Amino acid sequence: MEDVRYFSFQDLEDILRGAHFYASGGGGAYENGKQLLEQTIHILRERGENGLAYLEPGKNIPDELWCPFVGALGAPAKYLSEGFEHAPLRALRLHEEALGQKLDQPGLRFSAVSAVETGTIAYGMNMLLAAQQGIPMIDADGCGRAVPVIPMLGLAQPVDMAPQLSPIALVSEQDELEGGAQLVINTRNTHNLSDMLHGIITFDDGFDQRSAFSCYAATGASLNSTKPGFIVPGAMTKCLQLGRTLRIHQNNEQAMVQAVAELTGGIHLGRLRLLGLDEETRDGFDYLQVELLDDRGNRYRVQVENESLLVLREDLYGQWQPIAMAPDLICYLCSNGDTITNAELATTQAEYARQGKPLMLNLFVLPVPDELNTAHFRKLCMDELATIGWPQSKIVSPFADYPETDSRGSEGLLVDVPGNSLNPDIAAEQGVLL
Repeated sequence: MEDVRYFSFQDLEDILRGAHFYASGGGGAYENGKQLLEQTIHILRERGENGLAYLEPGKNIPDELWCPFVGALGAPAKYLSEGFEHAPLRALRLHEEALGQKLDQPGLRFSAVSAVETGTIAYGMNMLLAAQQGIPMIDADGCGRAVPVIPMLGLAQPVDMAPQLSPIALVSEQDELEGGAQLVINTRNTHNLSDMLHGIITFDDGFDQRSAFSCYAATGASLNSTKPGFIVPGAMTKCLQLGRTLRIHQNNEQAMVQAVAELTGGIHLGRLRLLGLDEETRDGFDYLQVELLDDRGNRYRVQVENESLLVLREDLYGQWQPIAMAPDLICYLCSNGDTITNAELATTQAEYARQGKPLMLNLFVLPVPDELNTAHFRKLCMDELATIGWPQSKIVSPFADYPETDSRGSEGLLVDVPGNSLNPDIAAEQGVLL
């Protein structure tokens, strides 16, 4: 391939850190991604290579290329406690075989890979696949954030040039000799598929609530289309820029917070102490209610279905008021500069407690990527919010009006958020009142 570019090993580390943040509280633990990255670097070094090749949509992707979107499905806590490394390659090869049969091209091979969503597991497993297969990654992903269910992927949105969902390869971490399983599914209904897959990984002991899947095989021509809509181009570079920023400012919390807000266009809701959380893993999801407190005694609550979907703040009358929700991204940053997801909150809080310190989190809300800022995606977000007990009819966003809506519901609420360190330039740009 012509004009192939490379991410250095340091770039890959920064990308993983940025993906950990942009996953909006989901996407798996950093430790899982780090393990996958270590394997990736080991393979590349053994081949005498000092970077990982990547291609950019609309710039250097051959039209005839085939690229699957690969991801993980299950409860993030399970990946953290049980590990994950073997399923991705088996899923990729099963997908290749199934697609080759469907197209009557038995020798078909994928010549690039891409992540279905942003997150440490999805990015880490695709880095490893690219190294194992000697193929490039695509500087994009299928969502620009992590989402709890398949219908919410950008890949699933009803847009022109989007690849077909099927065939879908689902593979357990254990192989068949260990009681695991693999299967190929053909369907066009993402809602039925999501329910089916979560049922399989939850109730089949061989999957143990975690799996790899490969789907949405796209051609280079579709990835290069002028406005594909189903991917977020430049997602890896975006993660690289954030990871690099965090590394540069890791010893200065105030500078770090300001730099992150400026780079992401996000709002810093406050520096909060983690009080505790209620956590339950069921049906392939981690459900959490995260309780936080600022230095003025104001209480916050983050509602989670793998990803953080809703932020509430208690008002003077003891009522919980929404101040941010999906589709905008709700992201954490520890006071020491570490990124953190919902899957890591409990263990990190316990470690801080052993050191006699509270766990302090900087809570951000970021604007949803433009590619997902659609009426279709917003409706899916409201559906998921209803499943966690928040059947709202309007989206609460601190950012500019979403097209086809008239809901600016959080402007007044965000004005009064204590400790809000929103950069004045960003406030003026976003139209948020100070």
